[in-house]
Amino acid sequence: MRDGYREGMTGKMAILWWIPLAILVLSILMAGCSSNPEVFTVGTGEMFTLGTGQSALIRGEDMVITFDEVTADSRCPQGVVCIWAGEARSRITITQGGIPHTLVLVQPGLSENAQETFGLYTLTHRLSPYPREGEAIAPNQYRLTLMVTK
Repeated sequence: MRDGYREGMTGKMAILWWIPLAILVLSILMAGCSSNPEVFTVGTGEMFTLGTGQSALIRGEDMVITFDEVTADSRCPQGVVCIWAGEARSRITITQGGIPHTLVLVQPGLSENAQETFGLYTLTHRLSPYPREGEAIAPNQYRLTLMVTK
């Protein structure tokens, strides 16, 4: 009877040993699926592209740029004749020296790139995709291509 008791305890002990291991594995998997967006590291003069919510660390400049959202997109769709070319407005947050600054980048319709200044920096930017007639653009489809120069 005592041997059966040991076998039963050994089986229970084996199960108890797997529980912490399973919790650890699940924690690691869930951390990989967290909502924290990836932060890219780029240098000045390098082109980089961000999706909504993504950030880029500008190497050597103590600057992080986050693409927050597209606040407006009235660019005249491809294949349509418009009186006004429209414009796209993208809100970004530039954190420099630990202080966040909000900036709205404006790209006129039918333009390849646009530029804005932030202190000593010039931000060259382009929002894609460009609108097409009859096709809606979901917020998560937007990509903002940037280049920061001094």
